[in-house]
Amino acid sequence: MPIYRQKGLKSVIQAFNDWLAIHQQWILIAAFTTSLIESFAIIGVIVPGVALLFGIALAAASNGMAIGPLLIATFAGAVVGDATSFFIGRHFHEKLRQFPPFTSHPTWIAKGEGFFHKFGAISIVAGRFIGPLRPIIPLIAGMFQMSPIKFISINFISAVAWAPTYIVPGFLVGLSFDDDYGLQQQHTVFILGLFLLIGICNRILIKANSSVISSQRPQTMSGLLALSCIALFIILSILVKTGVMTGIDQWIHQQFMTLRHPWLDPIFIAITELGGSKPIILCGFLIIAFFISQRCWPTATCGTAIFLSSPVILGLKWFFDVARPVSVVSPPSSLSFPSGHTTLAALLAGFIVLALMRQISTKHQSKVTLFFAAFVSIIAVSSLYLGVHWFSDVIGGILLAGIILGSIQFYYSQKEERRIPSHKAILGVVIAILISAGLLVPPHLSESYLKFQPLESAPLHSNQLITN
Repeated sequence: MPIYRQKGLKSVIQAFNDWLAIHQQWILIAAFTTSLIESFAIIGVIVPGVALLFGIALAAASNGMAIGPLLIATFAGAVVGDATSFFIGRHFHEKLRQFPPFTSHPTWIAKGEGFFHKFGAISIVAGRFIGPLRPIIPLIAGMFQMSPIKFISINFISAVAWAPTYIVPGFLVGLSFDDDYGLQQQHTVFILGLFLLIGICNRILIKANSSVISSQRPQTMSGLLALSCIALFIILSILVKTGVMTGIDQWIHQQFMTLRHPWLDPIFIAITELGGSKPIILCGFLIIAFFISQRCWPTATCGTAIFLSSPVILGLKWFFDVARPVSVVSPPSSLSFPSGHTTLAALLAGFIVLALMRQISTKHQSKVTLFFAAFVSIIAVSSLYLGVHWFSDVIGGILLAGIILGSIQFYYSQKEERRIPSHKAILGVVIAILISAGLLVPPHLSESYLKFQPLESAPLHSNQLITN
């Protein structure tokens, strides 16, 4: 490209960014309109909504706009677009087949019908993330006279997950262009390392699950898992109490403190809040209630036993009496070892894996383990990133969860479970996660952001702090 053209393009982009900085309301209007069109029947197939939303998010970040209003605008547009499509399908019903472009593309409705018939209500959630089906499924749901209340409820919940998925990547890229706040080399290594950790945890879960399933005596394998975790937890506990872990904990803590970054902080604070005791316990309760409603008594019993064991965490914290790092403005008041966040997150993830493995086909089991390997990994890492736990706390939490889950699996593997449609089981779990996250995480984010601001002073290790 000639130099004068490059300069001309840069001047146009700069002028556009300057205009957006003054008229930021247009960014929100653009986000709302684009997500509405992206979700609207038929038009969403033609309009490159994903690319447009990426560009809008990038522009918002480049002009210093907060991500909260942008997510709300995108969420609102998606809800309105899908709801409009639903009521169009509900009003016109079979007459839609006579309207263009369906007259020349009858397979569009046929594919949507097949997907809706196969997955039912879960197709509304899954359809949001499948390009060609996204603007068709709400129309099909309306044609099949789905209950408006049921559709709107599922539509609302699915949009909560959809909006961040399409906004956050562009927003982060926009922030990274800032010379003062851009990512450094250590942040790139950190993010790549997190993906590697998720991959390793996923492989471990897959291997452990296949070993239990393929074994002629799965209860024996479950018992060995619990005993192995007990042995490792005892060894770790001795290392913590004797101070052997002090140097390792301090070094890892200092490395994570160098990663604190203005735009990584809100992400990991939100993740930490998601792994809090209230969202985790509410989510577990909702999932247990769902399996009770489906008369899956062994699963419900296991879930109840898992979450009734949570007081064990408090007992062990009191017994070991390890203080947290002093690295943030207002650290949690509870003691440190083992990490309650990590333990509860691993217990919830393990419970869901146990429950779903009996309800879904083998080819989809790896997807379940991947999702929950990511869930546990990012919550565990968030505690280290924010500086509210030592490395040994996190490992101790994972081992404690392994003890409880292995013991529960010892019982669960001997029980026959009632089979329910896999899509119904997945939908029940997804709705429970979204409800608990939506109700209990956003209201506390502003307060948490202030509490987790880093201190300038160097942190002390648990052995240097004495708590009564």
